[in-house]
Amino acid sequence: MKILNLHNIDISGLTLIEASAGTGKTWTITALYILLVLEQRMRPEEILVVTYTKAATAELRDRIRNRLTDTLDLYSTGRGPLDELEHLLLTARSTDAETAKKLLTRALYSFDDAAIFTIHGFCQRALLENAFESGSLFDSEMTSDQSAIVRQVCDDFWRSQVMTEDGPFLERLIAEGYTPEKLAAPFDGHFQNPGLQVIPEANNENLAALMEWRDALLPPVAVMWQSERAAITRQLNQANLSQTSYKPPQIEAAAAKLDACLSFGSLQQGCDGLALFTTDKINTAIKKGSTRPDHPFFELSQQLHAAAVRVDDAYKQKLIHLQTTLQAWLRIELAQRKQALNLRSYDDLLLDLHLALEGPGGERLAAALRERYHAALIDEFQDTDPLQWRIFARMAGLNSDKTTHHSPLPERGGTAYPLFLIGDPKQAIYSFRGADIQAYIAAALATETGRCWTLDTNRRSTKPLVRAVNTLFKADDPFQCRSINFTDVQSGRSEKQQLLQNGCPVQQPLRFWVHQRQDQTKVAGKAAVRTATITATAAEIARLLDNSCEIIGKNGIQRTLRPGDIAVLVKAHYQADQIQDALISLGIPSVQHGSATIFETREALDILRILRAAADPSRGNLIREALLTAMIGLSANEVFALGSDDDAWEVWLMRFRALHEAARTGGVIALASRLLGECGARTQALSHAGAERRLTNILHCMELLHGAEQEHGIGLEASITWLERRISGEQQDETALLRLETDDDAVTISTIHASKGLEYPVVFLPFAWDPPANRNSRVLFHAEDGSLVLDLGSDKRDTEHKQLARAEQEAEAVRLLYVAATRAEFLCYITWGAVKGAFGSPLRRLLHGTKFKDAKSLGAASDQEILDDIRALANASIQDNNPAAMSVEF
Repeated sequence: MKILNLHNIDISGLTLIEASAGTGKTWTITALYILLVLEQRMRPEEILVVTYTKAATAELRDRIRNRLTDTLDLYSTGRGPLDELEHLLLTARSTDAETAKKLLTRALYSFDDAAIFTIHGFCQRALLENAFESGSLFDSEMTSDQSAIVRQVCDDFWRSQVMTEDGPFLERLIAEGYTPEKLAAPFDGHFQNPGLQVIPEANNENLAALMEWRDALLPPVAVMWQSERAAITRQLNQANLSQTSYKPPQIEAAAAKLDACLSFGSLQQGCDGLALFTTDKINTAIKKGSTRPDHPFFELSQQLHAAAVRVDDAYKQKLIHLQTTLQAWLRIELAQRKQALNLRSYDDLLLDLHLALEGPGGERLAAALRERYHAALIDEFQDTDPLQWRIFARMAGLNSDKTTHHSPLPERGGTAYPLFLIGDPKQAIYSFRGADIQAYIAAALATETGRCWTLDTNRRSTKPLVRAVNTLFKADDPFQCRSINFTDVQSGRSEKQQLLQNGCPVQQPLRFWVHQRQDQTKVAGKAAVRTATITATAAEIARLLDNSCEIIGKNGIQRTLRPGDIAVLVKAHYQADQIQDALISLGIPSVQHGSATIFETREALDILRILRAAADPSRGNLIREALLTAMIGLSANEVFALGSDDDAWEVWLMRFRALHEAARTGGVIALASRLLGECGARTQALSHAGAERRLTNILHCMELLHGAEQEHGIGLEASITWLERRISGEQQDETALLRLETDDDAVTISTIHASKGLEYPVVFLPFAWDPPANRNSRVLFHAEDGSLVLDLGSDKRDTEHKQLARAEQEAEAVRLLYVAATRAEFLCYITWGAVKGAFGSPLRRLLHGTKFKDAKSLGAASDQEILDDIRALANASIQDNNPAAMSVEF
């Protein structure tokens, strides 16, 4: 890729701009916007800018408006240029000053109509403004949660397609815990995804007939086993078969299982012991000196076992057929039911616009969109998916299916349609939201090589830290995807902007901590390492905040390092809780930011327990559970003592009866008033560190409960159900934590996902050794052509395809690590070591290459060997007489 040069960039046609972390992606978007306004004479309402969150949309709107204002000031006052763009506008890409002022003034006057949207906002507007071309309903109601409709469709399918099945198939489904929700679980997030390929194709087998055949073979086996058991086992013991499978204890164990199996008189409960007595199994165990067992029982067992395997395979085939039928049912029924209710989900907006562009009136709709928007800039393009890529490609007249050929773009006034795709594939970390890195790769393939640009100057981090990150990611294929390249960037940050400690610039800003094990022959346990890491992280934060550290920021002002300058980035919310507890114990203020909602807080769970007790104050166990919450704050000993103190217990019983009556007569607000007052919840919240946050969360949660109560007219029991569903995640609600002014002067504890796009002077990554979680058992991967494949049970599911799915998870874990490591401005700490699971961490390949072939070899390495590898990497960061940019210590 060429380094972006605004001097000669062509602002027409398809252009891909790859912006590594901190290299000024938003600055570039605003610069392109200015060029479109001045050189193409476009109005704000004619320039489509799309990003992926409402917050990012608001930020882009402000940045573009400010850039328009600053550029108008440049032409109006005659002042000198302040940056590269302004210098360019006065030299190589100059515009007549009077013309420029008119264009910029016009743009500012009409900026309220600027076409800056989220992806869903753009799709909704495109459908509404082109209702006839798209066949869209005018007044559809938007819903952010279609789970109730999905559940209803799955229930209807279960009743009409599953419950009508007679006999063994339904019995086995229920025995294995299948419900409508479990049957549909593999398609979660892809219920209406037209690009999802489901394999294998399966037949609707006649399971009853196969089971009848199998069961007919059972009586002869049972009769012969009952009469000949001793002779059969004696033959196997005396045959001198391979001792891998046919040791005497193994034979007796299999015989015992067969006893249990045949005692049922059927194979409904399975029969693990049968396989050892089949001729196929025996033949694999024959070795030199063996005597081939010839009892007729072994041939009967072979026949029965083959029939049992055939039944099992038929059940799996029938299950897969049922699930693929459900997928087709969901796709059709969801669309029809939402149309009948005049509802649309956010995913429907994408799907409907895509179908409209691909339908009979697609060319007319695409032309209308090009007439409405004369150029398009797509921000965060790495977070797109194939559907979105096809929408933008179709809108621009590009055939998105021909990803390996350069398809011509439609002409507009003699020039190709300007479509700018701006993003960074190294930061594609949102697959759990449906983002698909393959869409970015397809777009890159569709872009002419000469129109692919990259930004090479990191304006976020200092030179040593940029050099350290460059060194860390210099491994061969660091992102485990040959389509994603890593190239060194340079720092554009002034050397005057520094972090000082005791008056001296901080050296070696990328710092590794290696956990020391007591037993150097095996990996350390996660729990012990987590505890040690959390303690060390909190202690180091306290050391940094002892007034010995100062920052010289972008404004040139020197000031003391504050808690608000520090961030601890974690992967899971429980890790954030543990870090916060450690900081609280040291008196250091902290706040959790991230994708957590109010319903993921301790306070929400406490309120749920208290509401349950208030709903039925006659149940002592519910009251005891409520008393143990942090909101009421009794200790386990205090609650136990209430068992022998009738008067004190009666006081609490009366308080919960009062809460029950308050909820009945005045709703949840009346209950909250008594809870905060008479039950002491307000006093309890204010008596602990983080008091303002705790009390805010309590009030916020109560306010949301009151809103639900008012909207739906629900009582206390229904309020409990409403809250349970949101806490469990069964019903999605993205109500964020309310931000407090005091949060700005507290250590930020954030998930890595939520930190993307943000920057902090000092960053800690205490759990970098933790491997990517594999919570989902489904096998979802991309085929060679880039299509998304869900394997429900093919021959390759548990081998090749599971490896492909795992490889994609590991590749995303590398990208997540890159995002985390590039948040820091001055200083970054990373914890590493021979820890259980660390072999699966992406950091292992970056630090040690292919040195360790498995987890056992990593565990066998000494801590000193691990430290030496990192020290060698640190030495590789020495460049141009500059000292090492990395350090490592125990």
